[in-house]
Amino acid sequence: MSKQATKTKSRTEGTINKSKFVLFIGILLGALIILIAPLLHIGLEKKNPDVEAYRAQLAEPVEALNLMATNIRADYDNGRITASQYIEQSDQLNKEVTALQAENKALIKTKVDQARVFGWTTTRKFIIGLGIRLPFLIFSIIISMLIARDQSRDKNLKKAFFILQTACYAISFYVVIWCFWYVQDYPLEVYWSAMIAFCILAGAFTTYSFRYYESNLIKIVKIKGSFLNFLVEIRNKHYKPMLKKAMIQGLYDEAYQEEIKMETKEFDKRLRVKAEELID
Repeated sequence: MSKQATKTKSRTEGTINKSKFVLFIGILLGALIILIAPLLHIGLEKKNPDVEAYRAQLAEPVEALNLMATNIRADYDNGRITASQYIEQSDQLNKEVTALQAENKALIKTKVDQARVFGWTTTRKFIIGLGIRLPFLIFSIIISMLIARDQSRDKNLKKAFFILQTACYAISFYVVIWCFWYVQDYPLEVYWSAMIAFCILAGAFTTYSFRYYESNLIKIVKIKGSFLNFLVEIRNKHYKPMLKKAMIQGLYDEAYQEEIKMETKEFDKRLRVKAEELID
């Protein structure tokens, strides 16, 4: 094998090795996400500190009224107020406590809604929701990578794999988007229908894009190697022999001129064939 051919082979192998390295890093990242994503919530607080502080602030007036109710009971037990006074004052305090608790409940609900993270009441719950759904998408990518390595030419099998990948991506997109989706201006059925339709289309598009990229990447690597080999072939098989004959034989030798024409036609034919392969 010539030095040029060896160099060409080395370049092609370098491109393939680079692609393998990128694939290796991608697999490691996927494994890391699968391992860590469901556990990221462990260090986060179970309750929203701002909401809990606001809840404690609103509870102070209620506690004050409860303390007043306790004091009224003590006054009655010690004979400082009559039974009718005790009943009247207790009823009044109970009404105030009930009204204040209802008001506080509405205020806390508003505070919780304002502090939501993509519709989740706390950051911890959001991370839990995302962490158990994100691996679905990673698993779908893994399936696509495994299927891309399949060299089967069975059309029915390829169609089945396409449907499988589309289904995997569709459910993955659905659960991940649902994790971030918190707006509900329309009936729930409308969102479900729209999301399911979108996720199926997105799944099919992602599957097709993945397969298109994979097939074209392989094709580009092959074309690059084939073209470099072709350049070596031109140099060794056509130019060198023609140059040797030109140096040995006379340029005005009719037999030699005819031979040069034949070799030129052969070279043109080979060039056309290779050009058609590259363009196809």
